[in-house]
Amino acid sequence: MFTGIITDIGIVRSIDTRSDWKIRIDTKHDLTNVPIGASISCSGVCLTVVEKDQHSFLVQASQETLNKTALRDWKAGGKVNLELSLKMGDELGGHLVFGHVDGLGQVTSIKPVGDSYHVTVKLPDDLKHFAVPKGSITLDGISLTVNAVENDVVHLMIIPHTWAVTSWGDLAVGQQVHVEIDMLARYAARPSPDVETIKQRNRRVELDKAWENSLTRRTLIAVITYISTAGVILLGLDNTEWYWGAAIPVAGYYLSTLTLPFVKQRFTNRLLAKAKGN
Repeated sequence: MFTGIITDIGIVRSIDTRSDWKIRIDTKHDLTNVPIGASISCSGVCLTVVEKDQHSFLVQASQETLNKTALRDWKAGGKVNLELSLKMGDELGGHLVFGHVDGLGQVTSIKPVGDSYHVTVKLPDDLKHFAVPKGSITLDGISLTVNAVENDVVHLMIIPHTWAVTSWGDLAVGQQVHVEIDMLARYAARPSPDVETIKQRNRRVELDKAWENSLTRRTLIAVITYISTAGVILLGLDNTEWYWGAAIPVAGYYLSTLTLPFVKQRFTNRLLAKAKGN
């Protein structure tokens, strides 16, 4: 897990594109205490360290990762936004970032405004409704605040510090960027059942309980049992075999199974109609 606060601009040293890509990245971080298997956010993509020395590490990108990200555009000498994973008790300076890329955005404009930069990014259609003004969004691993939203375009104001300490100092119009939506926005946008649906669901539960305790249900079971008992007695009047007695509860069970659902439906509908009338 990360915060979206970039702690170093790494430099891609080499890329081996045979099968899964193996990418070696140089960093100013001292990786002595970073274990093999640790996660590092690389421009917003959570990648696993498979080899390392003190100031460089190797990551391996599967075909799935290559298909879902812009890693295919990376070249030796390119800049990568780096952030080591959080430790328990670390300061949460940005917002919770998971390094799971939701899609690719595209930079549509870059305009200097004073010392800052006004950047617009076009989001994929399936992600645009997660962006809200003053909400958080992660682009290339950077925790950013959305200034405004116009349909599928987000407006961002990048201050000089962010421009200087991230790879966005080399940002270009048309460039693809990794998009990770804010986890809070993801859950807030999740559709929830309306009040009427909840009421109907609760009403059905109440009716099921009413049915289980109703005199109608108990009377019906008794009547079915009496009828099945009488039928078995009449059919086996001249037969003294034991299985005729055993057949009584079996016949009652099957008759109840076939009959009770229809009666329950009528019972439930009647109560619902009565409730609407009130």
